[in-house]
Amino acid sequence: MDSWRGQGRPDDLLMSRAGRIQHKLGVNVAVPVQPGHGSRRRQWPPYPSIDPLINVAGMMRSVSEVRAVVRWLQPHSTTVVVSGVSMGSPVAALVAHLEKRIGGVALYTPILGLNAMIARHLERRVRHGMVCASC
Repeated sequence: MDSWRGQGRPDDLLMSRAGRIQHKLGVNVAVPVQPGHGSRRRQWPPYPSIDPLINVAGMMRSVSEVRAVVRWLQPHSTTVVVSGVSMGSPVAALVAHLEKRIGGVALYTPILGLNAMIARHLERRVRHGMVCASC
């Protein structure tokens, strides 16, 4: 799971091209960091986790925080668009569904059905003896 903990770093701004979008196109950009990622990784249990309750709580918190950012932006904007990469894709999709005034949504490499995916991988590891039964 350590690979997910690195997100929310400054180089994510380069990958998202947020600077180009802001400076060349004149569009304001907000880049929230999900709980358990980047600078917030020590303030939350590892997320995503093999514990589905942590995943649900993390998703709920992420959606709530992004909705707050959207509501803060809307009075100052003509259009608000949300996008997400990987774990951010379901967050963006849920926010776009819940906030009716969203002007658009873009999902990049979406991870959907996270808990089911983790369960399948754990089941496969157990079948192949890769998980310690007493752990």
